[in-house]
Amino acid sequence: MTAVRAETADATTLAIRPGRGWSGHRAGQYLPVGVQIDGVRCWRTYSLTSPPGGSSGLLTITVKATTSGLVSPVCSPSERRRAYGCRTAVGAVSASAVSRR
Repeated sequence: MTAVRAETADATTLAIRPGRGWSGHRAGQYLPVGVQIDGVRCWRTYSLTSPPGGSSGLLTITVKATTSGLVSPVCSPSERRRAYGCRTAVGAVSASAVSRR
């Protein structure tokens, strides 16, 4: 985690520097993000908000906190020192899925 930026009262953008094993992402993919809560690693997926192949090399996700959420409330600037983890980007948007809308 390299930066945590409040966007609104309930939305936060997290900037993440991926590790050596990161193979990149494509538009429409999402990122599994893990956070330690009471000694348990809890995982949720969030849409990537950074462009594929961005010049900074950072990944960004923007998380909207929900009162019933487990992970989203701890993804805030006040929780910056919390340990986070992420996995490889997954999912895809296909032209056929978009054309059906």
